[in-house]
Amino acid sequence: MIGLIWGFSTAIGQDPAQVSPPEKADPVPAAESENPGKAAPEKKTSPPAGESSTTAPAGQAESKAGESPELTLLQQREMTAWAFVLENLPEMGEVLSRLKTNNATQYERVVTQFALTSERIARFKKTDPARAKLELSDWQIGAQIRLWAARSSLQPEREANFKDKVKTAIRQQQEVKIKVVERERDRLLAKAKEMEAQSQKQRENLDKFVENRWNEIDRQIKQARRALLAPPKPKSPAEKTAAKKTAPKKKEPAK
Repeated sequence: MIGLIWGFSTAIGQDPAQVSPPEKADPVPAAESENPGKAAPEKKTSPPAGESSTTAPAGQAESKAGESPELTLLQQREMTAWAFVLENLPEMGEVLSRLKTNNATQYERVVTQFALTSERIARFKKTDPARAKLELSDWQIGAQIRLWAARSSLQPEREANFKDKVKTAIRQQQEVKIKVVERERDRLLAKAKEMEAQSQKQRENLDKFVENRWNEIDRQIKQARRALLAPPKPKSPAEKTAAKKTAPKKKEPAK
């Protein structure tokens, strides 16, 4: 919580002219924009730490024509987090953009957290839409509180109703959390009631179950015993002929 407030405070306090939203594509090199007919010089980059500088085999280093390059886990989470934020709390988008420029480590931590939250809510939407709405509301209120706290840390004087506003939001968030707990309690109680009925039914039919299970085992034992004691079935003429053909020939003793 404190780390997020500090990161947001730093981003909020930065000069807007020094930051810009994350770009989806690399900008056109200056040499290429000034001289369209002249190719821009190739930019050499050193490989990240821990990676080899050797060229990857064809088909791995570059994607095929018409295909998009594979995204890293961080890039995937960044896209997920941005889509989630812009849909549910657009006010956070400007702060994330500034945080990315000013504090990359904190930015990665925040977008990872937001992406995981988005994925968890998406799972609830498939199984429990009402729970998904509660989880989303919990996140929205909590993120709004962090933004207010970050802005307040940069202001010489707090606004008159700041304390009441934050306390009201805290109460609303806690009420949402209580609803989540109560909903989970009701689900578990319903499950417990169902299991209790199932247990009671099995206990009522216990004697019948034991008798049926014993009869099945006894039948299998008798079938196996009959198979072991039954005389061998005589072979048919065709089976005797086939056995003679496949039988190994006896070697004649040497004279």
